[in-house]
Amino acid sequence: MKKSISKMMSVFLGTAFVLGISGNLPAGNISQVEASDNRSIVTFGNYWQEDTNGDGVADKYDDKTPINWIVLKKYDDGTAFVMSEKVLDYQMYSELNYGNVTWETSYIRGWLNNTFYNDAFSVNEKKAIKLSDVKNDYTKELHYKKNKTTIISGGNNTKDYIYLLSSDEATDPQYGFEKEWLVKDPLRNAGATDYANGIDSYASCWWWLRSIGIYKDEFENVSVGNVQSGQPSDGHESGGGLGIRPVMKIDIKAAENASVKSYYNEWVDGKWYDAEGKQTYSGRLTWESDASGWWVEDSDGWYPVNSWQKIDGTWYFFKADGYMAAS
Repeated sequence: MKKSISKMMSVFLGTAFVLGISGNLPAGNISQVEASDNRSIVTFGNYWQEDTNGDGVADKYDDKTPINWIVLKKYDDGTAFVMSEKVLDYQMYSELNYGNVTWETSYIRGWLNNTFYNDAFSVNEKKAIKLSDVKNDYTKELHYKKNKTTIISGGNNTKDYIYLLSSDEATDPQYGFEKEWLVKDPLRNAGATDYANGIDSYASCWWWLRSIGIYKDEFENVSVGNVQSGQPSDGHESGGGLGIRPVMKIDIKAAENASVKSYYNEWVDGKWYDAEGKQTYSGRLTWESDASGWWVEDSDGWYPVNSWQKIDGTWYFFKADGYMAAS
């Protein structure tokens, strides 16, 4: 193997700094295919969904995989209203079983617009998600004691990036849904990801709507079980858990721009991408080997020593003699 040449290049980073940027991820992706019912599907964002490491369990030790979204409606301004194709998670509606919970004050609203929003979307992808005006100011006759009713409000209108369908939206033909609640609707019907099912098997049977139910401290939901497939239900206790099928409004053009994969401080297909994601160095990297082991070397004869290098998505450490560490 050649001796390490003395020239230093600013595009190659020392060990500490490279480890510091190891959390940088590609921007994400969006692509369009046709669903089985000829509705458009967009692939956008990433979330835990399946067993990718082969340990037999779908959990947060697995890699995130792309999320499919059903396009419910496209608008003339270049945006689209989308709903996840599958139930993605299993969460309670509120941390309180009782206490006049509304969508505005619910636990699930905060979880969707913070935890899920940050876990599922990159910085660039977030730019494509529109802040939506979410309507909640309706009233409903509420049954809270035997033979007694009262009228309550669904709460204040809100502004959200990610939210849940209301019962009105889940029965609105403009989005492709059956108008009648008791009609089995294949669009309302949804399976759950292995990850959601792993949290609770009910994730594949029921998913939350944001609307209040007809009984105190209950919220409406959709049954996706075999018996009542795709039928909205009157309510479920807010402190209990059900499946999560998010909706949002996205800017299609911005989402397409976010889909362009970005690479930072790494080698991809033999090319070096710097801290700004630019190809500022012409040398091409290739793998080499001899009886002593493996190393990488570029077309100018440079090879890394005593440093980590990210090569085609995987981190490798190269020792003082330039050979790759065995583990």
